[in-house]
Amino acid sequence: MYLFRMSFYSDNNMGAGERPIASEIKAILAACSRYTLASGITGALVFNERYFVQVMEGERSLLSRTVWSIASDARQKNMVLLSAAPINERLFLGWSVGYAGHSEQADALYLRHAIMGALDPSRMTAESVENLVAEFVTGENPFVISSRHAAAAPPPKPAPRAGETIKVRPAPPSPRVPTTG
Repeated sequence: MYLFRMSFYSDNNMGAGERPIASEIKAILAACSRYTLASGITGALVFNERYFVQVMEGERSLLSRTVWSIASDARQKNMVLLSAAPINERLFLGWSVGYAGHSEQADALYLRHAIMGALDPSRMTAESVENLVAEFVTGENPFVISSRHAAAAPPPKPAPRAGETIKVRPAPPSPRVPTTG
């Protein structure tokens, strides 16, 4: 198994359908809810009125099948693959979906990763897109929904039973500060 990351964008075509945009967004959120660390696919989808931008991670053949399925979705068109490469570790530990609107904070984020203060992946490198998406979904943003499932979080330790001895390590000695005088 190879851990792989694919980054791509497409034109938002949601207004061309018969369903209201709110229904389309709910359907996208429902479809994305199956992407979790347990499913093998992690990443993020960030969108606005013009674009869908996605970064997906997982096993190479699973990602390929998923991306081909997304490419056939009528809610988007003109998909452009920015990057497809093996990776050593995941950037995302769950799945996030975010609306890339305009705010002072969001526009500053766009400017940090792109040449203009708006989400326009057609004018960005793959690395810039990946960094923008990662920062966008991990920051304080009210327009992001995440299903985070930590990969290697150890299970909580059970509470001590009555009468059980708890071993506590002493604190390290504090450094001595020389005094002048």
